[in-house]
Amino acid sequence: MNVSKTRDAVRPVASWENEKVHGAALCAESVFEDNIRKAKELRERQARYEASLPTDPHDIILSAKGIMHPDAESYPEGIEEAMHLSTALKALVRHEELDASSPERDAASYIACRVESAIRTAAEKLDRLSDILDTPNRLEREEFQKELQQERRLMAAVGKMDETERVMFRDALESHVTGDVPLEEAMEAFKSQVEEKRATTEAESEPEGGEC
Repeated sequence: MNVSKTRDAVRPVASWENEKVHGAALCAESVFEDNIRKAKELRERQARYEASLPTDPHDIILSAKGIMHPDAESYPEGIEEAMHLSTALKALVRHEELDASSPERDAASYIACRVESAIRTAAEKLDRLSDILDTPNRLEREEFQKELQQERRLMAAVGKMDETERVMFRDALESHVTGDVPLEEAMEAFKSQVEEKRATTEAESEPEGGEC
């Protein structure tokens, strides 16, 4: 027996390992499950948000223009308001003494809050605009990840095949490459052949009834 491997298999989780997973390895089970639940809810909310974004090129352009020029305005919502308010705030600060409490100081504070709110609104609109314009790339990345996962599952499945099944698999691929058989149809036919082969092998390996 390899003693070093045995020791490694039963060693405790180190603090640095726990930190790498943000404390999830050593926290209470209830806390871990609660974090998983919250993360799942956030992922579902993000999925609903992404599903609300347009995917058709024409709709993407219309949505982007709608954010850039709402109601035929020159700028996204919040930008023009922030520009006017910042100008007023600049003039107020330049011409008034604001160290002591006064109506002018209250006005400056109010305008500053409105500027902050307007800028936040504009930032949210620009973030959505960015997400809309990135939708084609996001869908392309998701499709690539999906294909990559399918390829990994396929390679794992190939590794479990015997020689006969590998030959059947190559034949299925060749029927797609050299013929007019769609890949999905070729894979379905291959799957059926493997299932039939394995069922036959299993039936042949079962002992006949009545034998000791």
